[in-house]
Amino acid sequence: MVVVGKIIKILDEYRVVIDKGYTDGVEKDTIFIIYSEGEIVEDPETKENLGRIEHVKSKIKPLHIQENFTIMETAEKEASTNLTGIMHYLSTSQVFYRKKPLKISADIKKSEQPDDTIKVGDLVRQDLS
Repeated sequence: MVVVGKIIKILDEYRVVIDKGYTDGVEKDTIFIIYSEGEIVEDPETKENLGRIEHVKSKIKPLHIQENFTIMETAEKEASTNLTGIMHYLSTSQVFYRKKPLKISADIKKSEQPDDTIKVGDLVRQDLS
C-alpha cells in the first residue's frame, strides 16, 4: 500500500507535518516526495488519460511518527561550500558529469517550470523510484 497524503503544517525550513501517521502505514525508513500535479498525459494513439505529471518539489523522511500525523524532515543534502571539501574533490581523479539534453523536435512545446515552493496542502506520497 502506497501512503498518500498532504502537508498540514510547515514547522521550519527543514521540517513539515503530514496528515498520515503509523495507523496509515508510515514507517521509519520510508522516503516520501512532496509534489504538485501538472498537466494531463494522454496516450497519443488511443487518447486514453494516463494520469498527471508529478512535479517533485523535494524528498522528506519521517522524524517522529504519531498515530495520525508525522513530523517529516528533509531527506536532501546540499553541496557544501566548505573550501576544504572543494579542495579534496579537486585533488582526486574524479570526473564530474552533467546530464546531456535530449534532442527534441523544434515543434514540441516545452512544459512550463512549476513552482517549487512548498506550501500547506501540497501532496506527499511514498517515493517509488
